[in-house]
Amino acid sequence: MRFGSSVVNDDDDNESFDPDERQVRILLKQNLKYFDINGAIDFDKLYREFKNTDRNQTGILNRQQIEEVIYKVRIPLQRSLIFQILEKHCRAYLRLYRWEAFFQYLKEQLLDIREVQDRSSPIYTQRTPTRSQWLDLIRREYTENGRVRIIERFSTHNEGPRLESNNPSAWFARFLRLANAMYSHRASTNREHDFLLPREEARRLFRAYNQVWDLKIEEDKLQRVLDICGRGGNTAIDDALKLLAK
Repeated sequence: MRFGSSVVNDDDDNESFDPDERQVRILLKQNLKYFDINGAIDFDKLYREFKNTDRNQTGILNRQQIEEVIYKVRIPLQRSLIFQILEKHCRAYLRLYRWEAFFQYLKEQLLDIREVQDRSSPIYTQRTPTRSQWLDLIRREYTENGRVRIIERFSTHNEGPRLESNNPSAWFARFLRLANAMYSHRASTNREHDFLLPREEARRLFRAYNQVWDLKIEEDKLQRVLDICGRGGNTAIDDALKLLAK
């Protein structure tokens, strides 16, 4: 008997609906109420299983493959709930989904559950994604729509900071939009390779997006970063973004 079969709901074969996000989160919380509050989900193992299942390293799996990984790691989610999350947040093509987006959504929602329990706990600070981790999520996503969804999740995670405000979260929300714009110039969909641009093109783009998003990154800092991240006549964009975000 497959783990989780007791919570399987087979009334989920409708491929054309727009799940309500609030209801999805309520169901997710109910599914995991007695399971993960103390950290029972091994996210490292979950990520490894997804990566092993994705043999061609495309970042795309079908629904059945994703369900099999979830039950293999013994996470008690209803199939109907898995389907709703996949359709709303992870859809790449018809019946094909970005497993990394599902992994990150699950991780963030569990983090939110823990935050509600105790925002003052030191564990809260330790588990809050760093700027570098948010940028890694942007780097791994090769579609612009997917990157925009990550930025929206950051804004929601930080209580929707206004883009024109000067607080650090609002600044970084705008910086993520700069990162998205930079990655729109990436030709390769292989996210394991360094993203390189000719040095002068990188300088031109950074300057332009710095002005568009009102980031106020000083020219001296930009020059230092370009020097540090130089690769021959190119600039390593992944490294440059992380340095500029500090």
